[in-house]
Parts: sequence; C-alpha cells; structure tokens
Amino acid sequence: MDASPNTTAQQEKATNSDTRSQSKVLNFSKSKPRKKKGDDMKNLTKRADGRWTGRKQIDGKTIIVYARTQKECYERLKQAIQKPAPKTKHNTNKIKLLDFANTWFETYKKNQIGTKNQESYKNVIKNHLSNINKNIQDITSLDIQTFLNNMPATRIKEFTFMVAKQIFRKAKELKIIKDNPCDYVEKGKIQKNKREWFNLEEQKTLLENLPTNKTGLIIKTLLLTGARPSELNGITKQDIHNDYIHIQGTKTKNAVRWVKISDTLKNELLSQPNDIIFKYYLNRLQKDFRTLMNKLNMKGTLYGLRHTYASNLFYLGVPDKQRQYFMGHSSIVLTNDIYTTYDPTITKKDILNLYKDLYPNFDTTFDTTF
Repeated sequence: MDASPNTTAQQEKATNSDTRSQSKVLNFSKSKPRKKKGDDMKNLTKRADGRWTGRKQIDGKTIIVYARTQKECYERLKQAIQKPAPKTKHNTNKIKLLDFANTWFETYKKNQIGTKNQESYKNVIKNHLSNINKNIQDITSLDIQTFLNNMPATRIKEFTFMVAKQIFRKAKELKIIKDNPCDYVEKGKIQKNKREWFNLEEQKTLLENLPTNKTGLIIKTLLLTGARPSELNGITKQDIHNDYIHIQGTKTKNAVRWVKISDTLKNELLSQPNDIIFKYYLNRLQKDFRTLMNKLNMKGTLYGLRHTYASNLFYLGVPDKQRQYFMGHSSIVLTNDIYTTYDPTITKKDILNLYKDLYPNFDTTFDTTF
C-alpha cells in the first residue's frame, strides 16, 4: 500500500531534523577548547639572575620578552602577541626614518629588553638616527656610510650602527624597503679607551675631594666595592649582612654576588635615613661625576672606579678566586687581563696607607656563611 503524501513529507522532515542535529554534534566536537591563562604561563621561565623570560612562537616567528616578575613578564608577552604590526604598503606610503624607528621600537623592541637598554635605544634614535632626515625608502648605503663617517670612532658609533641594522632589517621584512642598505656599509675601526683605572695619586685626589652629599657616598661605594655604575641603584639595608654587601647585578649569573666591605663603609651606609640606601638616575650620576672630574682637572669614568678596585685587590694580595668572585666575573682571566693594571712601584702598604680603614681585612679564607 503506497504511503500518503503527508506521511512522506513527515518522514523527510524528520530525516532533515536528524541530519541537522548530527551536524551540530559534529561541529561541537570539532570546536577548540577555550584558551586558559595557564597555557601562556607555560611559556615563562625564570632566569639565573632572578628575572623572567617569556617566549612564544607566532606564525613561525619567536616573540621574546623580559621582566623582573612573573606577572609583569606574562603581561608583556600578552601585549607583544596582541599588538598589531604597523600598517604599511610596499612602495606606496613614504615614511620618515625617525617615524619608523619609533614605531619599530615601541612595537618590536621595547618588550624584549630591560629598562636600562630601553633608554639606550631611545637615546640613539632621538639623538643620532634622527639626523638622517629622509624617508626610509630613499635612504642609501652611501647616506648611512657618510653618517657613520661623521661620528666619532667611539662605542656610541658602534651601538648606533647596530640599532640601524635592526631597524632596516625589520623594514625589509615588512616589505617597506627592498634591500637593507646597512648590508653594504663599513663600520670602521672603533677606538676604545685603554686607560680605565685611576693611579695612586688620582685616587688620593679623588678621596680628598669627594662631595659630602649622597652622590659622594655613591662614588665612594663604587670605588670600595667594584660595583658596576648601575648595580647600587635600589640597594637596601637588608642587602648588608655581617661584613658583606649583596650586589644583585643582572649582566650575567656571576653578577649576583656578596662583596666584603669595611665596618667604616658599612656603618656609613646603614646610617642613611631611608631603608633604600641609593636611588638614582644613572645619566645624572655620570654627569655629576664628569663635573667632578673637570673640577679636579682629571680624566676618568665611573666604570674606571671598577677597574681601580680590581687593581687594588691585586696589590692587597687578595687571592685570585676571591678577586674573581668580588668582581662578578666567570673567569680570573678576565679579572687579570682586562680589569687589573699592574704597576711594580705600588705596594700593599701604599694602598693601606691611602685607604686606612676604608678597606676590610681581606683574609686568605673566604667566609661564605652569610
């Protein structure tokens, strides 16, 4: 007996309904699970110096950020992933080098480096690369070569060239330019200042004329600890324990160290009114030190105090392993060959007579029970 038209229509309707239900089930089963915050946390790792690194691959490119805390690192990585690339069109929109350099820094570089390096990059872009007042598409290798030739042969020139190469490399990746003009440029020889330390007479002049303010205490502490100019910034009274000061450097894993100090220096540091002993801007400190050098008719840098400390430890007869550790070096070869200046006319007695109670008693045994 044939089915009635109404029955056939009902069967087709039921079949279509079942098909749609199965389709929904299939679509639901293929849906991606919601991403959890913990997924990005897996991309964070803690470095030996205490800072955090965030690393994630997006479309074949690795995004790397650095931060002092895990939370800050997570937020930086999140921003770096979500931040859109600048909208550019190949060979259509002209853009000034300075404008692209600032965009490049904010979008691609800022979250990958620490605060100190950020200032260095911004300084190079603002005070040096801004002198090339042309559209990035119109800049040639000759323009960059001429620009570099007119710069003094210092480390600033070397750093400026390095930053320029990174900027033009990114412009090429984004198809803003066809070729990187820096690929055909010669950096030239860089003259490095070989004279780093202060001799005995200069040390005497410096000690006798140190300012009595906080700047003078910072300079004195740098001279008596061998700390890098930035390593004392933010140091607290809790960083002083027994006869040692805890220097939490970030340059390498060896930069985190305990340095022995005298009771005289320790008491002066602990007598400061605030728990945070030193809080300063490095650029301002360097400027104040240059002013002091000019006043004393001397030449030298803050970093020269570190070289002086290394040399004085040698004259005082401090064992190699201790000198290497106090300097935060991975090898005594670096301490001896780069930082220590040998003068056969200087003796241990000369150093002790000059510094008196400013240096501690460096024993041949190294007390590590802090």
